[in-house]
Amino acid sequence: MVNAAHTVRLTERDEQIFREHFACFRITTVEALQRAYWSDRTVDAAKKWTQRMRLGHYLLTGVLGDGRRFLYPTSTMAAQAGLPRRIARPPKGYDLARLYGVLSFCCLGETRYEKISSVEFHRRFEHLCAKNLDQSLYYVDTDYADG
Repeated sequence: MVNAAHTVRLTERDEQIFREHFACFRITTVEALQRAYWSDRTVDAAKKWTQRMRLGHYLLTGVLGDGRRFLYPTSTMAAQAGLPRRIARPPKGYDLARLYGVLSFCCLGETRYEKISSVEFHRRFEHLCAKNLDQSLYYVDTDYADG
């Protein structure tokens, strides 16, 4: 029997989405993917991509409290993208709410915001850093940028 993961050939763009989007947000929705990577096309392009990634065992689905579906990476995707295996754990409760809130704020609103890591925040905005700051929830407001 052939493993389905081997029948899905990954492209550079697939791996870019793994490394950028899932490393940053850990979860996503079809709508967030469409806005981030297929903004010039309908949501069907993102749906086809997620179907292909699910067939290859790179993505799993979960359900948000309101019944909408979200996607999260499998350990196969984490390994392929060189990401920590812990991102493949299904998020629950407060963690899921926080992850979806950040994704929604950055990708699903009228304005799109760039989420950045704490390392990137320290590199770009050293003058704003202080001890004991939360290390995970930074974004770049387009009015401020690197100014």
